Amino acid sequence: AAAPPASASRVRGALDPDDWLRADAAAARLGRPAPNPDQRVAIRAAREGQDCLVVLPDDEQALGCYQTSALLLAQPTVVLSPFACELRRQHAALLERRIAVVCLLAELPIEERSRALARIAKGGALLILCSPEALREADVRRALGKSGVGLFVVEEAHCACDSAHELRPSYAELRNTVQRLGTPPVMALTRIAPRTLRGEICERLGLTGPAIVERSPMRKNLSIVTRLARGEARQAALRRMVSRLKLPGLILCATPHDADSVHTALRAAGMPSHRFHAGMTAEDRALEQTSFAIGEPSVMVAVSAFAPSSGVPGIGEPSGVVGFGRDALRPDLRFVIHYQSPASIEQYLREIQCAGGDGMPATCVLLHESSHRSLHEVMLAQQRLRATHLADLGRALEPSALAGTAITIGSLALSIGQSRRTTDRLTALLADTGAISRAGGEVRVSCPPQELFEICRKLGLQLYALREQDSRGLAAVTAFAENPSCKLAFLQRYLGELELVACGRCDTCAGEDLLLSEESFAPEPSARRAAAEQFSVRPMLNPPTSGVRLDDAALPGSKLASYGRPNPRGGR
Repeated sequence: AAAPPASASRVRGALDPDDWLRADAAAARLGRPAPNPDQRVAIRAAREGQDCLVVLPDDEQALGCYQTSALLLAQPTVVLSPFACELRRQHAALLERRIAVVCLLAELPIEERSRALARIAKGGALLILCSPEALREADVRRALGKSGVGLFVVEEAHCACDSAHELRPSYAELRNTVQRLGTPPVMALTRIAPRTLRGEICERLGLTGPAIVERSPMRKNLSIVTRLARGEARQAALRRMVSRLKLPGLILCATPHDADSVHTALRAAGMPSHRFHAGMTAEDRALEQTSFAIGEPSVMVAVSAFAPSSGVPGIGEPSGVVGFGRDALRPDLRFVIHYQSPASIEQYLREIQCAGGDGMPATCVLLHESSHRSLHEVMLAQQRLRATHLADLGRALEPSALAGTAITIGSLALSIGQSRRTTDRLTALLADTGAISRAGGEVRVSCPPQELFEICRKLGLQLYALREQDSRGLAAVTAFAENPSCKLAFLQRYLGELELVACGRCDTCAGEDLLLSEESFAPEPSARRAAAEQFSVRPMLNPPTSGVRLDDAALPGSKLASYGRPNPRGGR
């Protein structure tokens, strides 16, 4: 059946007082408070058939915008998200509250998929949680054509833009997808977006005269503190800091190894702490998270769920949540400490939203060291997909494309000289463009070879641009941490907002330190002397000629610490 005409989706009456009473009742059914002014703007736009751009850093408020709207509409609401794990979690939560909802994912069993499509075809007030892969299927579009679409929601809408810190190739086709579904009103959501990016989102998704809902991520109850903390002094300073701050709190680390180290140090100092990272089993993570959430105030040491991975959300990522911050958090977190600098300003702003969810004052501390940039550069180089790998994949797929046959992912891995996991990620990325299809561990090309090569070339350029964006993001974090002026003004300039003058909420403008004195971040003299006494000073063979101090070369962990020692393979 054909999709309903645009007029049927767009022409709706204005909200009256009774409608707002229904909206309050719908929010109560969802277990949410009555819609706030920001949410009311989004709900009004959905109810009146108007496009809407929602930039809200708070996940729960953003979810409330479209979940509440869905219960007020006569046709289904389609929610598109690249994160399958979040769709599953949202689906389970809505089922518990007896809300009409279906979840369409690529890996859905055949029987469950058939039931979901039959329910969609019936229409009515319904939430359809959908991944980009599932939305491309013909039977899904046929079911949506029968029911019509009352509202089309795009989560992580920034992924449609070339200048964003993340991308999803299938999002580039969403404008055409919306037209094929009868041009329903679109609600585009993103959590953190500079003003220039917001305009690009509207253009890419074809939003017409959208209502704008935006809230600054720098909430008034948050204080911003940055500290230059180097080497072994950082962990000692962290322990002293945590002992002075009010619990509960969150410490975010870049790697599982750092999280384990900080957790052990806090425990050794007698401080109650928990940990959460991908190196733990799912059972251990759940136990630690539950103990932190409902137990006595303590410290959670974790790797963030917002840390960059492949840069292509949902592609090559674990099926479950292995980072901290996306699940429901304690609203009374009094501090968030970054043990290392994050990889981007967007990541930093997402992570500080964990603090002060109850509206009470909270502190956000960033412990910065210049070496953190090198750490992230190495991690991003390992995690990001490469354009050269895509070119190799295109050449390896050419014989199958010409013959019209399928090829296994294992055979492709051998052909391009990559691991099975990397090949799986590469084929998933290419499948997101529609150039290939994947089923049962096999890959089949869906377009002529020349078109396949062109898609690989364009996608390679996007991956290259993503790496350039990584470099700019790391530079922005360094500039923020070392900025001598108002920290909030820096963040507002980055987002394209108006600047603040003497905000009084950062360590630069407060007039006095919001936390600790500078000497708290210097090496502890007694610890340094004890370590030095254990070593004798020997003459250095071939000492460095310039730019390096002898005492720097002798520091443990320095790149020059082993200078002049015999090399077991020969030479010095």
